[in-house]
Amino acid sequence: MYIFSNDFIIQFGDYNTLSSNVWVTITFPSTWKSSLYSVSVAQRNDDYTAKNFAATCLGGFKAKTKTTCIMGFRYLNEKCQAYISWIAIGF
Repeated sequence: MYIFSNDFIIQFGDYNTLSSNVWVTITFPSTWKSSLYSVSVAQRNDDYTAKNFAATCLGGFKAKTKTTCIMGFRYLNEKCQAYISWIAIGF
C-alpha cells in the first residue's frame, strides 16, 4: 500500500479461489477517505501444474465500501485453479 501526501492511495493484494461463479469480500489494508476509487482484477499463473493453471477469468464487482469490495470471478474452465491479483487506486 502507498499513501501519497495528497491522500491519493494505491492498495493491492491477491486472492486464490478454486471455483467459478463466487463472490469474495476483499478487506482493504487501509480505509478509503471516500468512494472515489477504482479496482482492477488480473489473473496470474503460480506454480503451473495440470490442476493449477491460469484460466480465462472474468472479474467484476457487486459492491464496494470504504473498507471492503465484493469481487466476483468466473472461469472458462470450472475445474481449474487460478490466482487473482487486484489493485485499487483513488482517494
